[in-house]
Amino acid sequence: MNLLWMVGLFDVVTYHNFGTVLAHTLPYVGIQVAFLSFIGFTLLCLRPTDCGKCQQVSWYITTVGYLLLQLFLLGVVIYTFIDYSQSPNVSETGENHYRGIMNRHSQFFSILEPASLAFRWFSLMLHPLKLDTKPTGESEKEGKPEVEV
Repeated sequence: MNLLWMVGLFDVVTYHNFGTVLAHTLPYVGIQVAFLSFIGFTLLCLRPTDCGKCQQVSWYITTVGYLLLQLFLLGVVIYTFIDYSQSPNVSETGENHYRGIMNRHSQFFSILEPASLAFRWFSLMLHPLKLDTKPTGESEKEGKPEVEV
């Protein structure tokens, strides 16, 4: 999350030369990869067990939906950055009027980012955040004596 302040440090609206866009894009992609890794970790290691089937199914649907949508968005950002770097006039002044894939299809892509945030929020809210652990006195109830060192 230390990358969050770096995204706002470089103003790509006013100065959209290649260096500024690169300095803005790399922390943004780092934040998105961090969220993707966190949700992937919960999917692989912290599966919900102490909840109903409806909540489990809802959690799996929102989590997988978020992962697929986030991978698609990261692919679009990386594709746009590669397309921008190969655009003419980038090396001259950097002030070209580049209209990338996100600008060309802005009505479609303007919905995807909020949808990704909603899927991430629902995934975290639906997870019961309980771990499978036994209480410390559980071994005495099963007839196994505790070993003192």
